[in-house]
Amino acid sequence: MIGEEDMETKIKNIMLRKFIATFVTTTVFSLLLSLLYIIQDTNTIYNQGNRFVSWFFIYFVYVGAIILIYGNLVAAGIEFLQRKWFRNQHWLYILILGAFGLVNGVFFQDILLAYCGMAAAIHYGIIDRWMYKNIWKNKRMKLFLVIPIAFLIAIWGFL
Repeated sequence: MIGEEDMETKIKNIMLRKFIATFVTTTVFSLLLSLLYIIQDTNTIYNQGNRFVSWFFIYFVYVGAIILIYGNLVAAGIEFLQRKWFRNQHWLYILILGAFGLVNGVFFQDILLAYCGMAAAIHYGIIDRWMYKNIWKNKRMKLFLVIPIAFLIAIWGFL
């Protein structure tokens, strides 16, 4: 009975880590991509804040879907392999995730998309490994979720 509860807690912890890493990575990369879009489009000066938020949500849906489905499946598989073969080498986990992040760009044959996917995968891996080590030592995870949203509101207000 105790083993079942312990396993249930471990699964909940893994799911929480993956969800937080997905949310933070999706938010950060959606912010960056929508900012790049707004900066490069010099034709429109009026209503840039609303355009920024609109593009943020568009990117959030697409980037979030890719990370939620593909990224989490790959990360869970690599984490399983890590527990079997390379237990304490977190840098290798992050490196392998980065290599799998390149797949989207290779599939669409776009080098910029490959680099963005790799950067997002590395970012995801760093957050995931950081939370793996520190999630229960530091109970300030809500702040970790609020910071990207605060940046979104600040950039929207600025534009």
